[in-house]
Amino acid sequence: MMKELCMRNLMEIRSLVSEIDPEAYRLPIPLLFGASIGQLVRKILEKYQASLVSMTYGAVEYTRKNGKVELQVEPEIAIKSIDDIYLQIEAIEKDNYMIMLYDFSEGIEENVNSIETTLFRELAYNLEHSNHHQVLIKIACVILGIEDLLPENFGVDPTIVNHDLKQNDNFLKPKKHAEK
Repeated sequence: MMKELCMRNLMEIRSLVSEIDPEAYRLPIPLLFGASIGQLVRKILEKYQASLVSMTYGAVEYTRKNGKVELQVEPEIAIKSIDDIYLQIEAIEKDNYMIMLYDFSEGIEENVNSIETTLFRELAYNLEHSNHHQVLIKIACVILGIEDLLPENFGVDPTIVNHDLKQNDNFLKPKKHAEK
């Protein structure tokens, strides 16, 4: 189930990135402290990539940044990365135990610690992380007037979508803005 949720999440992001104008993709948004949609997409993709690398090494480390700037300025490169991540997640056959390495120390002295985890637990973390960044992307799209490019339920946690469906609630349905 976690694989499918992550794959659906990636396709939502892909849908937007494939439709957005490249200039809008890399435009700094003042309300988001200068972050662009591209930067937010890059941060999502880098977390997924870090988790998938762990399948080879048995450890995931999110604190080391690879900073692939091309992901945040070239939508086509981001799309290729999304497709690669999608295929890697699709190919996962089973959950794996691993460790998460982290260093939250202040200053220049390293203090690496570890926590036991699993691949699916890390994919769940990636999904939550993605949802939070997607909300910021949604805000950026509204600011730029391109919210019509967003897929339905973009950035909405799957548990909220499921609850909405079970309750037959209209909370998630798009609302038309009143004309002034």
